[in-house]
Amino acid sequence: MGANDVANAFGTSVGSNVLTMRNAFILATIMETLGAVLVGFNVTDAMRKDVLKTNLYADHPSHLLLGQLAILGGGSVWLLTATFLRLPVSTTHSIVGAILGFTVVMNGLDGISWKKIAEIAFSWVLSPALSGFVSAFLYMIVDFAVLRRRNPVKCGLRALPVFYFFCIAFNTFAVVYNGSKLLGLSKMSLLAALSISVGLGACAALLFHFVLRPRILSWIYSSEDERCNGRNNKRHFTFSLPENKAPKEILSPGKSLNSLPNLALEQQPKISVFSATKIGSEISISSANFQLPADIYSNNKIISKDLKKRSPNERRQPFKPTPQGLASWFFPRKDRREDAQTLRMFSTIQVFTACFAGFAHGANDVSNSIAPLVALLSVWTNGSVEQREQTPIWLLLFGVFAICSGLWLLGHRVIETVGQKMSHVNPCSGFTIEFGAAVTALTASKLGLPISTTHCLVGSVVAVGSIKSGEGVDWHIFASIATSWLVTLPVSAAVSAGLMYIMKTLDNKHSIRSFGWPSFLAFLPTATLCDGRSSCRTSYLSEAPACSESRPCLGSLAVPMDDHRMGLSVLYFCWFCYDFSSPRKGSRPVQWIRNLRMWRMVAEYFPVETVKTAELPTDRNYIFAAHPHGVFGISSALTFGTNGTRFQQLFPGIKCRVATLSMNLAIPFRREFLMALGVISSSATSIGHVLSLPPEGNSVGIVPGGVAEICFSQAGGEVHKLKLANRKGFVKMAIKYGADLAYSELDATFGAILPEKLSQRLPSVVRHGTIPFRQKIVTVVGAPIRVQKNANPGREEVDKLHEEYCGRLKAMFDRHKVQMGGSKIGLEDAFTSANDNPIRFQRQRRTCV
Repeated sequence: MGANDVANAFGTSVGSNVLTMRNAFILATIMETLGAVLVGFNVTDAMRKDVLKTNLYADHPSHLLLGQLAILGGGSVWLLTATFLRLPVSTTHSIVGAILGFTVVMNGLDGISWKKIAEIAFSWVLSPALSGFVSAFLYMIVDFAVLRRRNPVKCGLRALPVFYFFCIAFNTFAVVYNGSKLLGLSKMSLLAALSISVGLGACAALLFHFVLRPRILSWIYSSEDERCNGRNNKRHFTFSLPENKAPKEILSPGKSLNSLPNLALEQQPKISVFSATKIGSEISISSANFQLPADIYSNNKIISKDLKKRSPNERRQPFKPTPQGLASWFFPRKDRREDAQTLRMFSTIQVFTACFAGFAHGANDVSNSIAPLVALLSVWTNGSVEQREQTPIWLLLFGVFAICSGLWLLGHRVIETVGQKMSHVNPCSGFTIEFGAAVTALTASKLGLPISTTHCLVGSVVAVGSIKSGEGVDWHIFASIATSWLVTLPVSAAVSAGLMYIMKTLDNKHSIRSFGWPSFLAFLPTATLCDGRSSCRTSYLSEAPACSESRPCLGSLAVPMDDHRMGLSVLYFCWFCYDFSSPRKGSRPVQWIRNLRMWRMVAEYFPVETVKTAELPTDRNYIFAAHPHGVFGISSALTFGTNGTRFQQLFPGIKCRVATLSMNLAIPFRREFLMALGVISSSATSIGHVLSLPPEGNSVGIVPGGVAEICFSQAGGEVHKLKLANRKGFVKMAIKYGADLAYSELDATFGAILPEKLSQRLPSVVRHGTIPFRQKIVTVVGAPIRVQKNANPGREEVDKLHEEYCGRLKAMFDRHKVQMGGSKIGLEDAFTSANDNPIRFQRQRRTCV
């Protein structure tokens, strides 16, 4: 859910360039947590108790438990599918559809509270319409009060305290009225909640007016001056006029520049106008801060000399009492360019409304997504279909943890659709979109109605994009989104029904119960029922509790979530999110870990030996290309990731990194160990970051053959294949960053015998026992190829260097083949084949670099 729904909440802030992707993720993590804990428990109860007829499962609580698994499976499958398709869909839709699917399998059409489903379905239609209306209405207020004024910055500074007042007051009221029992807010009266909300809102408005307003004004103009001066250094417009004649279109006798039409638009270059004199010098006669309209200025060229042409920002014509006149007066003009300083001013409040939208999303959709887990835990601990306690806070935190993980990993896909592709969003429209959607979602959350926050946000984007100036809405993208909304319920219902049918069939055949419920539900703890005495017994879901006084005790999994270990997990998750990009920025090599004695012991076990054939100057950066990949890549890891083969003594000053698949660096705790060894992601961004460092011996070890070369690994065989003919990406990277190419060969003996027809499938190692095999590995480091830097290398240049690389690699192999274990070793001349056929190395149990 986090990769889809949470991304919706912050998509407009990223699309308007108010927040970077990373800052949006950090704010989302914080605000989603607060919204779920402070407000979200009401919606959890509505989703679990009102949609399902839980009394039908009183005699068979295990069926309800299995149903929650089916619900989670059905909703998750569709949400992941939609995320990969970059479509924003509703978590509420998915959960409700999954509930329908499992219930129809277990109890037919009678197991659903259709009245409640009808109310929820009505809210699906109501949520985008109501949210769109609120956002559009708010945008028109901003338009009339600020955007279409002669001095929008001055008017905006007057209006912002009012906007801050309503934002703070409404958000405070949503938290304190009928709020969290954890904070003691559940019994607060309406009058007290209103008083606190109005008081805090008024304080925020006064704080903005007297404290923040001067600072924001100074920030706006200082930033604008820096931006304009920076741009004027790059382009300066000079209007050459006849001798001693001023431009009549700009200066008229007896009139000042202030009497001209307003020409302040989105981007405001300061244009100096000059008049040529007899002596050839240029004298500045006027300076105006303006940008020419689109029909005068385009692509840095003047296409019209009529500088008297009206600006789109100029005051409108008087109102005419006709339908066309009313529409022309009421709605913004599509060709209007918003003032850049005004947009910058509104970016301050959009950061706040982005947090507001994230809070509203956490209050509504986080609770909806964990509702099946709440029911599952209730059945598991109590053996009853009725929830006897309030939803535990740790479970809400667990839901937020999982949701935010999805946001950090896949959230960028949906953010691009909502914030950039569907409609152009600027800080003014982004503020109204987020505030309108948040007001709608929080109001529904307080009423206990599980509406879709996704529908609210998309409805607001469409409504505001349709009426505001600019390009409007991309209706093709909106049509795709609307189609995904229509299929959400049936698809999630079908998946849930299929899962429920499978589990029901297995349960009827006693296939599950024979293993015991705790074994089948591997992610849940064993539940024991304690009656206060010394003896306890395990209670399976098919059995009744030992006595009415029994109390549930959660075992292995629940304990870490309740004690200090849960806090450590949350802290590590926060660190993981903050440090997520480190593998793409050179990792964090720790020298003492790379120098550990155990690496030397591993190298001596096989043994692994490194042979130096040439010096590597430290005033260059390098790419070490290792061949072949092998199954484990142990020798390349020992050579370039550790000092087990004394590589650092042989080549002092060379700082090595090792590239691996990004997925290897996405596993918690393991990534910290790999980064300590200098392991980085094998993406072009990661490798480029290392190679773009100053030429001081920075290097990256890569295996060009990739995963495809694993399937060609043959331990002890007469032929070993390399996937090199069309692997030229590393050569292009070397040219782009001016890094020398060091050719090498590694890890041939760590392969497995593969049948020829199954060479593209999993390795078969049955006949060869345990791998890796203990056998001497000789790593030969060849002399580097000097590469000239070219930021945009052509195909011919890449092909030429690739051919030279293959020739050098073959020559090195011929020179050292005796040292590597055999004198009758040959290489097939297939380096320059036109197709992607593998390169074959004739060899006998050896390895070289």
